[in-house]
Formats: sequence, C-alpha cells, structure tokens
Amino acid sequence: MWAANSSLTFERNSTNPDIVISFRKGFHTFVDPRHQGSRICPSLLDGPGNVLAHTFLPSSEVSEVHVDSAEKWYIELTVNPDDTIHLLHTLTHEIGHALGLHHSPLKDAIMYAFVPSKTFPVRLSEADFLAIQNLYGLRNKSEIAGPVTTTVATTTIATRDTGFRGSVDLNGKSYGRSLLLTDYLHFLPDNFTRLAGAYRRPSGQLVLFVDNTVYMIEYPSFELVPGWPRKLKDMNLPPNAKINAVINTNTGRTFAIYNDEIVAEIDDCSMIAVRHNSLHAIFPGIPPAVTSAVRYIDGNLYFFVKRQFFKYNKFTRSVTMAGKFDSEIFGIVCPKDGLLEQLRALLKRLAQMRNVFSSEDDLEEEREEEEARKFSHNV
Repeated sequence: MWAANSSLTFERNSTNPDIVISFRKGFHTFVDPRHQGSRICPSLLDGPGNVLAHTFLPSSEVSEVHVDSAEKWYIELTVNPDDTIHLLHTLTHEIGHALGLHHSPLKDAIMYAFVPSKTFPVRLSEADFLAIQNLYGLRNKSEIAGPVTTTVATTTIATRDTGFRGSVDLNGKSYGRSLLLTDYLHFLPDNFTRLAGAYRRPSGQLVLFVDNTVYMIEYPSFELVPGWPRKLKDMNLPPNAKINAVINTNTGRTFAIYNDEIVAEIDDCSMIAVRHNSLHAIFPGIPPAVTSAVRYIDGNLYFFVKRQFFKYNKFTRSVTMAGKFDSEIFGIVCPKDGLLEQLRALLKRLAQMRNVFSSEDDLEEEREEEEARKFSHNV
C-alpha cells in the first residue's frame, strides 16, 4: 500500500534489510546487530492490551518493528473476531513509522495513534497518501528509496480526540493574514534578529534555530518543550556558527548548513550534531552560501541562494532544476506586477478614458457652435 502511493519500492532482503520486523515480548533486545547504541530496547512490550507494537523512526542504519507476541493476533485477510487484533492493520501502521511517518490526528488515517473499532479492510486515507508523498514523492519507477530510525513510536488500544491549526490553505488558494512569529511563540526574545532554520522531528515537535539559540516546541500547542531552549554549543555546533538553513530529508536525516559551506548531521534522538562534512560532500551541486532550504510535498529538496533556487533529488544526489525563484514552482500564483505597477497601469487606463471622453466633449461643443453659427446666419 505504501509503495502503491509513493516512489517507494519494497523487496525482500535477508542480509542487509532497511526494515526488520520481529515478534518480541516484555523487556527485549534489538534483532539487527547494526542498531546503534545498546542492544537492549528501551521500550517495554506490556502484554495483552495497551501497547501492541513499537517502531524506531528512521536513521541511517536500520529500522526495527517490534510486535508484542503476547497479543491475540488475527492473520487472515478477512474481518477479525472482536477478541483479536488485526495483524495487517498494525503492521501497515508500524511500517509507516519505519518509513518516517508520525501519528496523524485524523481518525480515518492508518497513522492514527490508536486502533479504531473497524480495522478491515485495511486502507490508506487521503491524509496517509499526502504524508508518504511528502516524504518520498509521487510514484516514479526511476526513484528507489534508501534506508530510513531513532525515535520510538507506539501503537495502543484507546481513543481520543485531537486537532491542529493552520493559517494558509494553498489548495483552496486562500491566504490568511500575516502574523508575527511572537504572536504564537511568546517565549522568543523581543530583540531576536533572525529565524535561521526550522524543521519538524519524526515525533512531531518543531525545532527552530533563532540566532545562536535552538528552541524545541510542541505542535500544535506551540508550547516550549521542557529543557529547551539550548545553545548551539550544547548541540556540538560552533557557538558562533552562522546557520544558513536546516532541512530533514526523505530518509528522516536532519542536516544543518552553517558557515556557508559546512553541513552537520543532527541525531534527532540525542539532538547532537554527530558528524560534520562539506556541503559538496552531502549535497553535490548545491552552491555555498545557501540562504534557506525546504523539503516540499513533491519529495524534492529545494535550496535557495538569494533569489536563485536549486531543486535537488536526494536519491540520485543531483540538482534536477535551477533558476530564478518563482512561487509558481510551488503552485502559489502571485500577480506578476508589483502594487505600484498595477496602480500605474490603472491610472494610465483612467487617463486614456478621460482623453476619450474629453475628445467626445470637444466634438460635441464644435457641433453646437456650428449649429449656432448656422442659426445666426439664417436669422
């Protein structure tokens, strides 16, 4: 299902897999020896009920899905009895996590945090389609996704309601009024000068790089996470680094570009920069002095150097398009002329209309004068 609605391709690989699925119980270990850190899984599987499974969100190594073997699983491709849990539904959800998706607030989504009352037939919702395409792009046989884990996500039996907010609707072509950043983020200092970069973690929090300070906030509440903010040096970044941009890729890896041509990879579990490389080594073809970067819903990364944009394919590691930035590449249509140009054109049209009316008035006056002369002559 995930492959049918994205550029992903799945194949069985028993020697060097990107995703490992296993049945575990209670306190347990990781299966794959490539897993970084301790061999002991930090998350308990608690037996029948509550936590059904958990998955470690993407890293550059391997993603593991641990399914609680103590649950009463139903493995057939039919409607499951009331006292059982549908394995296909749970695995589809957990593989979504392994690919980098976090929980959805929408109850009809396969990525909803809790098991719904009806789990068969197993289907992806429109929200699931958009989420996977946001990470990997539309289906394209020429693009094959690489490995994708670090943060643990769990699936439980329960229900709750939640929601989220937004101020811009690009699909409906309606744009909300502009808001000050401090209208939402009251903890920011009044004298901050620059929001250098921002991204969303697999677990859902937003991370903002403001001057030389980093903030982690909950979404959609916009509340500061306890223990934050932190200074750049606390994240193994130079204390006076100039942050050019921050971006997380389709495989769940996060990179901070700083001092124009250096890239630091940030471990989203420890929130520490674990390695530093040149910009060319990580994103070949992207010029130095990047001013901003974003991963768009088409699956590509976009880098900006002032008014120039560079469309980058992370799978082929190449620039596929470049040129002067126009918002239409993101489907946002803006007037080509500025406000002054539009006003000047309007005044010109008004002047032309006035000239036409004035000419007609002059002709009418000439006709009236001619008629008056004829009348005087006849008298």
